[in-house]
Amino acid sequence: MKNIQGQRFGRLTVLRDSGKRNRNGSAIWMCLCICGQFKEVGSNCLISGHTKSCGCLYGGNNTKHRGTDTRLFRIHRNMKQRCYNPKAHNFERYGGRGITICPKWKNDFIAFREFARRNGYTDSLTVDRIDNDKSYSPDNCQFITLSENIKKGNKNEILQ
Repeated sequence: MKNIQGQRFGRLTVLRDSGKRNRNGSAIWMCLCICGQFKEVGSNCLISGHTKSCGCLYGGNNTKHRGTDTRLFRIHRNMKQRCYNPKAHNFERYGGRGITICPKWKNDFIAFREFARRNGYTDSLTVDRIDNDKSYSPDNCQFITLSENIKKGNKNEILQ
């Protein structure tokens, strides 16, 4: 049995051997996901890359980041709606004219939340694209007050 304790596989860091074995006798490891959840995973699934998270990466445990009831989560969700849902209010001003969300954020609320926290986000601020002709990405987004956003003329960004 190869000792993989301390190694990282995707979002999972191997903490210890759980003492359990799967059908073929391989070790099942206790892992910690970057979202904070623990998950037991077999060696083969970790090493092969079959299992990369507790499920939060693919939406299986999409509430595990404990952020679904937050304003920031609603901002992220509404960004995605504006950019990718043709039926969304103001889609034509976002996705309809090519505005997208960088791959790092598009399907990863945790990455967006980490950026927001590092860049001074509070619930009193709104997301702002510095250049309104460019997409949502770390190099083109900041968090500003509602009044600053209105002064910039970004009425649609305010619908968060």
